[in-house]
Amino acid sequence: MTTKLAIIGAGGKGLDLTFSVDLDGAVKVAEAVRANKIKKFVLVSAIKADDRDFWWNGPIRSYYIAKKYADEVIKTMNIDWTILQPGRLLDSESNGKIMDPSKVNAFADSIDVATESEKIGIPRDDVAISIIESLRSANAAKKVIPLISGDIPIAEAIKDIK
Repeated sequence: MTTKLAIIGAGGKGLDLTFSVDLDGAVKVAEAVRANKIKKFVLVSAIKADDRDFWWNGPIRSYYIAKKYADEVIKTMNIDWTILQPGRLLDSESNGKIMDPSKVNAFADSIDVATESEKIGIPRDDVAISIIESLRSANAAKKVIPLISGDIPIAEAIKDIK
């Protein structure tokens, strides 16, 4: 079996790239997944991308608009998708653990994201581990999984996702 993985993202490099990569690029990759009968697709989105009240007045509104609508398109596709919604991406070392995904959004709502965004952070390496574990777990199909650092091993948290 051949495994192929595509990772895309504009990384905040301007409005044009945000929409052409984070929205259109994500949809194009999902369409290719469907056309080539690839069994699983994992999209890395952004924490609470589906909640306009969370991000509308923030500094990266365009990024969130792209993520929200990419997520919405992916959810309508007849493929086994998983959407990971990480919080603030950190360059710190992985601890291999995340918060219970069922508690992440309420926690994010309980803080002032403008001044406490590090509280909803996750190391980039833990997002990568979450991608791998989502591909391994049949339970992750058709799920949106919010991600921030916590105390549950990633494999366990994703395996037990409701």
